[in-house]
Amino acid sequence: MRRMVVLTLAYGMGLLAFVTPIVVSLMLSDRQGRLALEERAFTIATEVLRDNVTISDQVIGTVQKLEAAGATEPCSDANLALMQRLMLSSSRLHIVGYVAGNRLMCSSLGRHGAGLDLGSPDFLSIFGYHVRKDVRLPLSGSLFRVSTSAKSGYAAFAHVELASTMTLDDPDLSVGLVGIKSQRLLFQHGTWRPQWLSHLGQDVQAIWVDQDHVVAMKRSTAYNYAAYAAIPVGVIAQRSRQHLLWMLPVGTVAGLILVFCIYFGTMQQIGLPAQLRHGLKKGELFLVYQPIVDLASGRWVGAEALLRWQLRDGTMVSPEVFIPMAEQRGMAGALTAYVLRTFARDASAVLRTHPDFFISLNFAPADLEDPGSVERLGRTVREMGIRPGNVHVEATERVFMNAETAKHNLRDLRRMGFHVAIDDFGTGYSSLSYLTSLEVDYLKIDKAFVSSIGTGSATSHVVFHIIDMARSLHLSMIAEGVETQAQADYLREHKVQYAQGWLYARPMPMSALSEQLAAPLV
Repeated sequence: MRRMVVLTLAYGMGLLAFVTPIVVSLMLSDRQGRLALEERAFTIATEVLRDNVTISDQVIGTVQKLEAAGATEPCSDANLALMQRLMLSSSRLHIVGYVAGNRLMCSSLGRHGAGLDLGSPDFLSIFGYHVRKDVRLPLSGSLFRVSTSAKSGYAAFAHVELASTMTLDDPDLSVGLVGIKSQRLLFQHGTWRPQWLSHLGQDVQAIWVDQDHVVAMKRSTAYNYAAYAAIPVGVIAQRSRQHLLWMLPVGTVAGLILVFCIYFGTMQQIGLPAQLRHGLKKGELFLVYQPIVDLASGRWVGAEALLRWQLRDGTMVSPEVFIPMAEQRGMAGALTAYVLRTFARDASAVLRTHPDFFISLNFAPADLEDPGSVERLGRTVREMGIRPGNVHVEATERVFMNAETAKHNLRDLRRMGFHVAIDDFGTGYSSLSYLTSLEVDYLKIDKAFVSSIGTGSATSHVVFHIIDMARSLHLSMIAEGVETQAQADYLREHKVQYAQGWLYARPMPMSALSEQLAAPLV
């Protein structure tokens, strides 16, 4: 009996010694967590304010330059050219235009006929600008904040999504921009409470706890608005409870860890990421090649390498599914390395036999942020015994979101002799000023715009403006998704150099491409 009592006391003291530091740590972590939330909220509010002050500066500066030009006809050729130049020099504005009677009559994209309806303004700012908070144009699926000079009608469009470069997919985060005098929201993500503005008062900045949020607000010294960020304080309590459940008792923690590991391991084995890793090991992925045609001569001058995945049961997994998943799971580098090995095996003989032919390889944004990818590509080309000019590197507009990082690697690629193309142009959130700062050779016109040629749709005129912009930047053009002769004729007439699509050929294995290149011209 005495032994049982001693053992019981020993176990109890051991448990107490284990629990006490955990409880103390949780109390301290609650305080530190709140301080961390305050710091995070203030940092985010500061970033949001900085982004929007930059937008406001560029709006006012751009409109003032248009007004100073004194054009008698706002939509004249000379004024449209000025709009394009101003657009190219702006990092945060997407479109510059002229508005009359709530309709966008012309812009840096060209003239818009009878005009595009923008709807009525939401309010008039103290600087004399009609502000429309959420405008969706037929030529883009994105939302814009439009600021129009009440005096001249000149307007500047900024993406609502780019009103903050902070990540806004966190459900625990609320951010926004509010007019101090008008108390109107210029943009909002998540929770907003009007009484928050009263906490700022006449101060430049303020941080406080309001009911269930840690709130930070910062006022602009140049404009009549303030940015805010709010994070629920419940995040701290929720995390503390989770920690406590994991730590007490020891057996429960061990059991939860074991269950978690088994569940996680099982999901990894049966999930798509595990299948992709297995597929890379077993060689289930392969490349097909879609020819790229010289529109003037009809000659095949190159081909784009496209990655495909066929499971052992014959099921094809769409690249629109597994490629984004690979990028999200940090597998883009492994996928690119696999593509380079497959490309080297497929194309060495063909490119040595046809030294003027090229193959385009798609690089993910992560590849262009990794100097190792550039080195691997250079090493692959040397081992194949071909010229760097036989390889084109294609990158989507997402590289613009981290343009400074990508710029160095793009420059290295071109210095080594590779050609660089911007893929799917016109579908992302890039500013033209980023495009001018990147060293590229080709611009690929997205198939969504090519398919609108001759349809009379709202986006059918966009192709012309993309072509005009590419010419002004001295970029060669490749049109994707060409399926009809009418599309090909239009592109040829407008001096687009190259095209690819089902009108010419579907993606094919390298063996079929090699046979076609070896066949005599008819």
